[in-house]
Amino acid sequence: MIDYMSFSIDEARRYGRVCALPAEYAGISVWALPLSPNAAERKATDKSDFIRKMMGAGALRTYSDICTNMAQQTKTVTEKTDWYLSIAGVHPAHQGKGLGPQLILPVLEEADATGVATYLETFSKRNMPFYERLGYRTLATFEESVTGATYRIMRRAPRR
Repeated sequence: MIDYMSFSIDEARRYGRVCALPAEYAGISVWALPLSPNAAERKATDKSDFIRKMMGAGALRTYSDICTNMAQQTKTVTEKTDWYLSIAGVHPAHQGKGLGPQLILPVLEEADATGVATYLETFSKRNMPFYERLGYRTLATFEESVTGATYRIMRRAPRR
């Protein structure tokens, strides 16, 4: 899982945005931005190659099925221009100290200046109040068909 997180961070540095807290707090957010068709294809190929190499063909099939199903749902409530918050987290030892917004606000400010909305998916109801304080609103609730888990898509309109 550490290798997947490292890959995701490197991927976001190439194709999106990354915000990190100082190392002693161990927090990060990983964002995906809309890409040209060529860049999107390179990104997808790189990720597939990584998953196949690190976890095997079966894991790649499962991952692909989950992503395909979720993408079909997501496109019903988001715009192609929206920026996507893929991963956000603070090490448990430092949660509850008000550090989370430092991972999100810099990219929200950039998105606001650009005039684009952002969205995220959360499988945890516990996270919703945090995102709501940042201006996110729940647009839809879906069941992920491979795992049966319920998740919500939350979106934040740009602020000027």
